[in-house]
Formats: sequence, C-alpha cells, structure tokens
Amino acid sequence: MEIIASPTEQTTAATDIVLGVLAIYWALRVYRAGSSTHRQKATIWAWAFGLLAYAALQSCINHGLVWDRPTYLLLWHPVNLALGMAVGCFVLGTWYDYRSKPVSKGLIIGMMSAGAAFFLITLLLPNSFLGFIIYEGLAMLFSLGLYATLAKRKKLHGATIVSLGIALNMVAALVQALGSGKIHFTLIWEFDHNGLFHIIQWISIMVMGLGLLKTYKTTSE
Repeated sequence: MEIIASPTEQTTAATDIVLGVLAIYWALRVYRAGSSTHRQKATIWAWAFGLLAYAALQSCINHGLVWDRPTYLLLWHPVNLALGMAVGCFVLGTWYDYRSKPVSKGLIIGMMSAGAAFFLITLLLPNSFLGFIIYEGLAMLFSLGLYATLAKRKKLHGATIVSLGIALNMVAALVQALGSGKIHFTLIWEFDHNGLFHIIQWISIMVMGLGLLKTYKTTSE
C-alpha cells in the first residue's frame, strides 16, 4: 500500500489520528465518569465520541493512502454512516441534559433513523457533503441553543463549557465547508482546510469533554 505524496493530505491523515485518539479518550472518560449514576447519558455520549473516533481513523486511511477512484469513494461510505449516527447521538445527549431525564426509545429510534437517512442521501447524491454540513449545522444550532439556555438559567453545571465546545465545532465545520482551496499554511508541516478543521476539532472535543464531566453534578437518571 502506497502512502500518498501530497504533503497536505499526509498532514490531514496525521491530524485525523490525533482526533481519533482524543475521541476514544473522551468516550472512555465520559462513560466511566457517569456509567454508575447516569448510565443512559454516559452511553449516548460514549457512542457519540466513539463514532467520531471511528470516522476520524477511517478518514486517516482514506486520506493517507493511494486508492483508485472507485475504492476511494467506497471507503467514505462507512465514514458518512458513522458521522450521521454521531450527530444523532449528539442531539440525544443534548435532549437528555435539557430535560434532565432519560430520553425515550422512540426518540432514540427517530434520531438513529435520521442518521441512517443522511447516509442514504450520500449514497444517492455523490456530491452531498453540503447536505451533511446542513444536517450537522442544524443539529449543532439546536444543541447550542439548549445548552446556552441551560447556562443562562444556571440549571446545569458545565453547560457554558459545553456551549463553547459546540461553538468551536461549528467554527470547525465552517472551515471545512468554506476553506477548500483558500486555506494553506506551513507550521512545520503543510496544512490545508482539512488539517485546520481537525485542529479546531481537537480543542472542541477537549472542551466538550470537560464540560460534560461537570454536567454529571446536576443530572440524574
């Protein structure tokens, strides 16, 4: 298997590895911190981080190695499925905190179905990344609004920190969506919009993880 020659693609792959490792770390930490007292919430957020970890590590393989075009496109299908499901978990975790009680099975099925529907759209429309940006953007706006409300009302420890993490994630998404062909810089290695997107996501994940740990102080099953 041949490593890709593009310096920016190599950097993108490397930053994907770091993103994946960070997501695994926070999946484990958030689950362990809440599994005994807030099991459903801890499970939902562990799945959200875990799915993101899979998507990042698979993306590393996609970006970092040379593939023929059909195989390259095929390799993005599981990434799209994982991301669609991760966004669904994100919304479920947000709703749990907003209502301060476990989410219903119906809502879980609904959000997982929405994630699956996004995946099917990516199969039908080859250039559907904009669709994911819209799907993710709406979910992030929804979550930001609810956590900001909780922070304003001072009803949930860590809500302000989680809100900041969500805002950073939205900035990362904008960089990813609008920065193609416009962002290129050298910081030891060469970066483009994808590498910068990952770096912002590193910070977002760490901020969100720290915020979520604090939310366990006020939520209960």
